[in-house]
Amino acid sequence: MTDICIYGKAGLGLMNLLIKFLQPEIIKQGNVTLSGKYYDESILAFPELKDEQILAPTRAVGVYARKIDGGKPAYLLKLSSFKQVDKGIKIFYSISDILDSSSEQLLDLATRRLVGDGKIKKYDRLPLWSVLDDLQIESLLNPTANPGYKAVLTLKDRLEFLKEQEHWFKMVDPFRPIEKLSENHPNVWKDPLLLRDIAYAARKLAETEDLPMDVRYDLFKRDAFMNEKRLMRADVDALLKRCMELEPENPAHHSDMGKFHYRNVMELTRRKGRNDQDPIIELDKAVDCYHMAIQLDPNRISDLFDKGYLLTIKYPEIIGDRSGGKISNQEKAIRINDGIESLKRLIDIWQGYKDYVLKQKELKNAHAAEYIQSLFCLGLAYDELVTNDWNVVDFYLGYHLKKNIAPENDDMENAENALKYFVACWNAECETGCLPGVKLSECVLPTWVVNGVDKLHHLGLINLKLYGIYLDAGMQNEAKRSIMDAEMFLLEALEADPSLLKPKDPLADLLAKVFITQGRYDQALQIIQKYCNIRRLKGMVANTYVMALIMKKQYSEAEKILERASIDRTNKYAMQASFLLGMMYLEQSKQEEATDLFKKAVRHKYKDRPQIKDVFYIGLAEIEARSGNKRSAGMYYKKVTGTKKYKNYAGVKLKDL
Repeated sequence: MTDICIYGKAGLGLMNLLIKFLQPEIIKQGNVTLSGKYYDESILAFPELKDEQILAPTRAVGVYARKIDGGKPAYLLKLSSFKQVDKGIKIFYSISDILDSSSEQLLDLATRRLVGDGKIKKYDRLPLWSVLDDLQIESLLNPTANPGYKAVLTLKDRLEFLKEQEHWFKMVDPFRPIEKLSENHPNVWKDPLLLRDIAYAARKLAETEDLPMDVRYDLFKRDAFMNEKRLMRADVDALLKRCMELEPENPAHHSDMGKFHYRNVMELTRRKGRNDQDPIIELDKAVDCYHMAIQLDPNRISDLFDKGYLLTIKYPEIIGDRSGGKISNQEKAIRINDGIESLKRLIDIWQGYKDYVLKQKELKNAHAAEYIQSLFCLGLAYDELVTNDWNVVDFYLGYHLKKNIAPENDDMENAENALKYFVACWNAECETGCLPGVKLSECVLPTWVVNGVDKLHHLGLINLKLYGIYLDAGMQNEAKRSIMDAEMFLLEALEADPSLLKPKDPLADLLAKVFITQGRYDQALQIIQKYCNIRRLKGMVANTYVMALIMKKQYSEAEKILERASIDRTNKYAMQASFLLGMMYLEQSKQEEATDLFKKAVRHKYKDRPQIKDVFYIGLAEIEARSGNKRSAGMYYKKVTGTKKYKNYAGVKLKDL
C-alpha cells in the first residue's frame, strides 16, 4: 500500500476529484474505496489517478450516482488521506459543506465541462471517479455563471441537510449576531421553522459536555470557553422565545425551550460541571415549559418523560445535595408526585397503542425505551418517598424493634409501589421470562435500556426496606419473605456479567446490611472483604463494616476505621461514623470520650443541623441513662425535636426511664 502525502511535491499541478456514490449512506462513512471494474473505468478515462508522483487531491465533490437520488444535494469533501491500495484507491474525508446544487445538476454540469475540455467523449458516461483541475471544480462550486442554473436548495433544505451532517457552526454562523437577526435577515426572523433549526444548532454549540484538552486544564482558556458558551445560550434563549412569540400555540416550541433548560440542569448537576446557574431555577423553567407543551398536546411522550425524570430523579438529587433540610418532606413529596403523574400518563399512552395499527405500532417501537425508563423512574420515585430506611444509627438503636414507633403512614404503600414498578421494568426486558431454573444474572444483557444490575440492586434495596416496614407492622411472614428476596436479588447482581458491573461497593454494602439484619455478622464481614478494598474503606460501606465489627465486639479495628471516617470532610456519612464512634466508646466504658465527642458535634460541627443533632442528643441521653442519671437523660431526650422518627423514639425511651 502506498500512502501519498497530502501535500505532494512542489511544482506539480493540483488534482481534484468528482466522486459518484452508489448508495446514499456511504457518503457519511468518511472513507470510500475505488476498486474492481469501477477502478478500471476511472483509470482508463483518467490515468493520472494511478500516478504516484502527482500531487494528491485535497478536495472533492461528492454526488449521488443513482437517478432516484438525483434531487439530493451534492457535497464538498475535504480529503485527509489518499492511498494507493492493491488494484484500487482509498480516500478518507470529512464533509466540508453542502452545496446548493443537486447531484443531478452537478453531474450534468461536470459532464458538459469535461466534454468541452476534451477530457471525455461527447456521449461517454462519467466514471465513478473523475479528475478535475482547479478551473473545472470552481465551475461546479460556483455554478451561478452557467446559463440556466437554478439553485435547488431552499434555506430550509440547506439547514436540514447541515443538521443531518451535524454541521452546527455552519447553521448558526451566517445569522450572527443573533441580536441583529431581525435587521440583517428579516425573512428568517419571521419564519419560526428556520428559527427553530438555527436554535437547535446553537443549543448544540452551547453544550459544555466535552471540554477540549487544552481548555480543561487552563483556567484562562476555560473562562473564555465558558463565556463563549454562555453567550451561545443567550442566543438560544432569544431564538426560542421568538419562536414562541410567533406561534404561541405550537407545543414544539415550548418543548424546545424545555429541552434547552433540561440540558442546563444536566450540565449544572454533572460532576465537575459548570456552576454559573441555579439548577433548581433551570429545573423549574424546564418543567413549566414541558407542562405548557403537554397542555397543548397531551400525547407528547418525550415531554412527559423529560418532565417526569426531572421531578422524580433530578429534583431529589439536587435538594439532597444542598438543601440542608430547608425543603420539607411535604414539599418534596408534592414535586415527586407531580413527576409520578407524568410518567404514569406516559405509560398509559404507550400501553394504549395497538400493535395491529401500523402507525401506532411504529410509535410504540419508537418510544419503547422511554416506556422502560419510565417504569424504572417510577420505582425510584416511590422508593424516594419511603422514609423507612436501613442505616447503621437506627440499627444500633434497635429502632425497628421499639414498639409504638410506626413507620410513616404511606411507607408500606410507597414501598410496594416501588417494588411493583421495579418488577415491571425487569419483566419489560427479560426475554427468558425468568423461568424456573434460569438464574436472574444470566438474563441480563448489555443491550438492555436500563442496566440489569441496577434493576437487581434496587429490587434488593426495596425488599430490605419492606422488611423493616413489615416488621414494624407485625407482618412477620411478609417480612421474612422480603429479606430472603433481598438476599437473592443482591447475590444475583454480584454474579452478573463483570462487564455490566459498576463499582461493587454499593452492592456489597447492601448485601452486608441484609446479613447484619439476619444476625449473620461473619458473612457480612466476608462479603465486604471479598468485593471491597478493605484497606481503603470509606463512606457508607465503612460504617456497615464497622457495624458488623461492633456486633461481634471487635472494637479495636472498628475504632481505627471510625476515627478516620468521622473526620473525613469528603465523607457524606461522617455523622453516622461519629455516632458509632461515640457509642463504641460507651461500650468500652469510655464515658468521658463519648460525652466530649457528642457535645462537640451538637455545639460546633452540626450546630445548625437540627435533624442531625437529634442523633447526638440521643447518644448523650444513652450515656446519662447508663450512668443512672435519669433526669439528665430525660432532659436530652426532650431536646430531640428535629425529626418525627427520632422524636417518636425519644418519646418511647422517656416512658421507659
